[in-house]
Amino acid sequence: MTTRISGLPRRCVFCGGQPLTVEDVFPLWLGDYLGREPAYRVFSAGIGGGQRRGFQGLSMTARARRVCRDCNSGWMSSLESEASALIKPLLNETLAIPLTGGSGGNLTLLARWAMKTALMIQCVQRGSAIPPTVYEHFYATQLPPPSPQCQMFLARHTKHGISDGASSIGWSVKGPPSPAGALAYEGEMYGVTFWIANVVLQIIGYVPIVPAAGTFTLNYPSPYWGYVEQFWPAIAGITWPLSRPVLDDAGLIAFSRALRGMLPSGASPGVA
Repeated sequence: MTTRISGLPRRCVFCGGQPLTVEDVFPLWLGDYLGREPAYRVFSAGIGGGQRRGFQGLSMTARARRVCRDCNSGWMSSLESEASALIKPLLNETLAIPLTGGSGGNLTLLARWAMKTALMIQCVQRGSAIPPTVYEHFYATQLPPPSPQCQMFLARHTKHGISDGASSIGWSVKGPPSPAGALAYEGEMYGVTFWIANVVLQIIGYVPIVPAAGTFTLNYPSPYWGYVEQFWPAIAGITWPLSRPVLDDAGLIAFSRALRGMLPSGASPGVA
C-alpha cells in the first residue's frame, strides 16, 4: 500500500516519482564493513529560537521509504558502488590516502556521497533541515550546489563513545537592507554533520529566497578552523588522515552544534 500524507500519495524526495521503495540511509556495505549492530539512540532534540536542531545516534541499518525504485536501483546504487572503494580506506588510518581535486578527483566523489547521505539522513530525523530544492538540484546535477551555496568540511574523530551519529540544523537569515529598504539577501541555511567511526563530514548550505545583491561569505566558526579541511568546492588536494587535531566526543558534539551561530557576513537571524 502506498503511504499517504493528507490524502496524497508520498512521492520520491529526489525526482517526485513512484512507486516508493525502502532505501538504506547508510549503505549495507558500510555496516557490514564496520560490523555495526542495529542501534538507534536519540541523545537530544529540540526546537528553539527559530532553529531546528537535533543530535542522534544513527543505526547502520536505518531505512526510509522516501525514494522511488528508479532512483534507488539507478543513480543511487551506482554512486554507492563507486564511493565504497574510497570510503573504506578512509576508515583505516594506517593508510595514507591522497584526495585529489578537479571534476574527476575523488574529493568530488566524496562530496557527492556526503551530500546524498546527508539528504537521506533527513528522512529519519525529526524535521528536515534541508529544503526540497536541494534534493531537486542534486538529482538534476548529481553534484552538491556550488560555493557559496554549499561548502563541505572534513575532520577526524577519536571513535570512542559515539562512533556513529548525525546532527542537523536549519535556520533562516536576512541580509542588511539597502538604502531603498530592500534586503541585500534572504534565505534558508542548513548544516548537517555526520560521523562514521573516525571520519567526520560536515555540509553547510544556503538556499536564497531573495537573490544576493552582491557577493557574501559564510563565516565558519573560527574555533574549529584548526580541526577541519574544506573539500567542497573541490580544492587541489589533501592527504588523509588529516595532520590536524582530532575531535573527542565532547568536541564532536560542540563542533556539530557550532553552526547555530553561523551567518553570512552582515546578516541577522531570521525567523524559521
